[in-house]
Amino acid sequence: MEPTFADGLTAIIAQKRKESRERETIAARWRNHEGKLLEVAVEKFKVRCLKEAESQKVSATISFELITREIPNFPKHVVKDGQYIVDSWGDASAAWWFYATRGTKIAYSSGMDILFAEVLESMMAQFLECVKVLGFDKIHREPGSWKVTASWSMPGQDAPEAKDDPPAKKAKADNATSAKAPPMRRSKSHTKTPTPTDCPSSDDDELSNALDMELKKSK
Repeated sequence: MEPTFADGLTAIIAQKRKESRERETIAARWRNHEGKLLEVAVEKFKVRCLKEAESQKVSATISFELITREIPNFPKHVVKDGQYIVDSWGDASAAWWFYATRGTKIAYSSGMDILFAEVLESMMAQFLECVKVLGFDKIHREPGSWKVTASWSMPGQDAPEAKDDPPAKKAKADNATSAKAPPMRRSKSHTKTPTPTDCPSSDDDELSNALDMELKKSK
């Protein structure tokens, strides 16, 4: 008996399900690889916080992008047509990342350009979750950047007050504690779109870049 049109449709569904399972297996490879990369990133984040604490500071602003430069297997980028494109995936592959972040419905095409910023962004949320469990008083991502600011307490800052202490003694202790605690350092928020370099630039450089962009738009 020859297969009917409906049989053909059933076969198509079976084939698509098979492809989806295969792509999900590929995606799982990236998730496993990504977990290892983030473990290294968190350790490097901790080292930087330790250095700040050794300088008697109570906060640190650290760039996730700068940390990734020190991870040997982290994807690397090149500049292509003015954009930062992933050039090397280390021990992974573009297909791993593609199916893990964009889903398994669309097939990955070899040679497809992937923005380095998109790779960083796909990992930022999980990186923040990883560093949140380290017990910081506050931790947040600086708007428009790859920077993460973490803060912790000075020694004795959160020490509970003794119930038997008289009000005058408590007030004196509070004043002494507040005098010892240095003001929190606040890093400037960034409103522009972050780039892989994530390096500070002067006002003149920012103005020059803005004028260049306006010139290109006018052409």
